[in-house]
Amino acid sequence: MVENAILQAFPDPGQLRHRSRMLALLDCILGGRAHTDPVRMHRYVEHWRAGQSLASMDNGAGDEYSIVFSADGVYVRGFDHHSELNTYGRTDSGELWPGLTDGLPDQFHSYVTDEAFRFDEEPTMTVCLWRLSTDSSWQTSQNIEYDDEDLNGDGSDWLFDPLIDWSLASRVDHYRSYFDMPTDPDHAALQAIMGGAPINADLVHRLNPDIDLAIVAEEAAIAGLTVAF
Repeated sequence: MVENAILQAFPDPGQLRHRSRMLALLDCILGGRAHTDPVRMHRYVEHWRAGQSLASMDNGAGDEYSIVFSADGVYVRGFDHHSELNTYGRTDSGELWPGLTDGLPDQFHSYVTDEAFRFDEEPTMTVCLWRLSTDSSWQTSQNIEYDDEDLNGDGSDWLFDPLIDWSLASRVDHYRSYFDMPTDPDHAALQAIMGGAPINADLVHRLNPDIDLAIVAEEAAIAGLTVAF
């Protein structure tokens, strides 16, 4: 079960959308990779489906999350393949861990079995939380039982860390190691983009002087962002 500390620290829907967009954009800028690159970790699609936007993370090692933004609110699923709550390939009917989606509002039920969030026809999920547009806080099931000694838990303590710890230090550490950068990315430029500054060629090239601005412009358009170049 998602711990209360994580629920309380989870950003509000507006900040969650902003941070998700920036993670996708920064993956593009610092990694020099287009939206369709299979090794991309973070993506954000403003017009995923009619009236719906989708943020996602896939670390390429079997762990992922998906966040659907709609007029009804926000639906979040996470999947930690090491978690005890991972039922993929362990049931005959592809059932999720008992109680995982208890309390999920009707508006979000279709996402549980949505083929976009399935693998080999089985739903994959170890974390589920949500927030209706009328809610004042994040919600999750209170009916999940599992071994307290399972060190992996449901994965929520690390899957969503980049969204919760929105600090310059954490992002610098991540990008330096993930992209194997010889030096830190430009701190001021990174801080500006994280904070929502207008995206111009100077900021982009201070982070990656070799990036093709056309790739960044395409990424921004997909994410519903504007750029000043």
